[in-house]
Order: sequence, then C-alpha cells, then structure tokens
Amino acid sequence: MQMGSPSSGLVPVNIGQPEPGSEQDQMLRLRVEHGVTGYERQRLPRVSDGLNWHGHGLQPRWLGMETSDCAVALEPSIFHGRGADELDRFLDGTGRRGELALVVAVIGDADDDRARGLLSRFDSSVYMGKTFTTVNGRRLPAGTRPEIAPDLSPADRDLAMRLLNRPTGAPWWGLHLSRLGTDGRSSGAAPRHLAPAAPWHPRHRRGPSRQPPA
Repeated sequence: MQMGSPSSGLVPVNIGQPEPGSEQDQMLRLRVEHGVTGYERQRLPRVSDGLNWHGHGLQPRWLGMETSDCAVALEPSIFHGRGADELDRFLDGTGRRGELALVVAVIGDADDDRARGLLSRFDSSVYMGKTFTTVNGRRLPAGTRPEIAPDLSPADRDLAMRLLNRPTGAPWWGLHLSRLGTDGRSSGAAPRHLAPAAPWHPRHRRGPSRQPPA
C-alpha cells in the first residue's frame, strides 16, 4: 500500500475545505458570518488552521489540490466546485491501487435541536459520492448508553473504549449504512435495491436507556 508522497515522505490527506486564509476560505466564512443558511452553514470549516500537519507526518491537500494519491479523506464534500472532484479523484486513486479508501467525517450536530422532517427516518447523513453509499444517523434518546460490540479487533476495541469514555450525557447517534437504488419508474424496469459499497462493522451497539436526572 502506498501510504505517502514519494517526494516528501508525508502521508497526503484530502481535506474537504478551502486552505485556511485563502480567498475561498474567507468568502465561505463571510457567508456564514452574515447569516447565510443551508449548505454554507453546514460546511463551515471544521479543520483548524493551526494543526501541525507535518509534525504528524501528514500533508494536507485542500480544495483545488491533487488528491488522487491521498490515503485519507477528511470531511469530504460531494458538491460540484466545493470538493466533489477532489473526492472522486481520491476514490479513483485508492481504487486503482487496490487500497482501502478511509474517509473521516462528522455526522450529526449536538447543537441542532430542529425537529426531524416528517418523511425522514434520520437526523443527518454523510453521502459518499460516486459509491452511491450513504451513512445515515439518528440521534438516540437522552440517557442512552451504548455497549461495546463483541468480537472486535484489538485496534477497534481500543477505539470503542475511547469513544465510550465520553462525558456522561454526551449525545449518541445510531448509524445505518445504505445505498441508493432505482425505482424503475423512468425506464419501466423493476426497482433495484443495491447493497452498500462496503460492509458495516459497528464498534458499539445500543445499550439500555435511562431517564436523565431531574
């Protein structure tokens, strides 16, 4: 597996946001600052501009940079002109090399108290572009305490324990993996339900709920 840039020895990482301090970054922040809702508010840059990337052996590739040799995608976007091309090149590159495409993305918003849409089973989702795979999230009731799933590898169990050690009362989301299908209405064909592009390996399972203290 090619895990780094041959010229620098650093691991290239696809970052789904403009380079901090760039004109594109400043324009995005201005739109959010002036109360623009919708896509801009959801895509407020999450990655700090003060990270010591090179100190951790990483080379950030911001929007507009080459991503076909990246090993990881961090908070990628599927929207044209705002990260979709970079995400596609990342997925194509890992596919050609036969590597596992690792995507790190945040789902859900602990400060979002808006009611879920009447036709939606989920509160938030992360769509993985050309793979047609979606990770859907549903916020669990207050007081839910997950349990570590059985038969985890040592590395996954270590991560699960770290996640479980979050502060008491921290929100949890139940996750569901799905893939887009076709309903057949446009062509007259039978509906097709496609399996997700990758298997789902939960590190936690939903535990008992308890009512929060009065």
